[in-house]
Amino acid sequence: MPYCLRCRKEYPEGIERCPRCRRLLLPRKPAWRSFLPDEKLVTVRTAQGELESALLQGQLEQEGIPVVVRRESAGLVWGVTVDGLGAQHLQVPESLAGEARKVLAAFSSSPRLRRRRPCRFRRKGSIPPGRPE
Repeated sequence: MPYCLRCRKEYPEGIERCPRCRRLLLPRKPAWRSFLPDEKLVTVRTAQGELESALLQGQLEQEGIPVVVRRESAGLVWGVTVDGLGAQHLQVPESLAGEARKVLAAFSSSPRLRRRRPCRFRRKGSIPPGRPE
């Protein structure tokens, strides 16, 4: 049954978005992994920026791994994401760190997420080889 991670409610088949918060539903309710409440949190990944952090956090939560995101506040206030100012540390319980790293590695190796080669800028008026003027 589809499940809303935000509202924590299951819905009947055929519904794609939560009627309450309008978010996309997960295909099934995640089976949350068990851990000790006083267990140490370890950083499994450091993301640069809010978007990357949210994508990775969602992937871990979809697999049932609880995540805490520790953010650098100066990057959020000033909007600067260089030299660690926009760093977002994804932390999970120590007992689930190995599994979380495997999930993130599988997600990051997806062909859709591979970075493309940077665009080469040409001088104004230059014509690429093989193209008519």
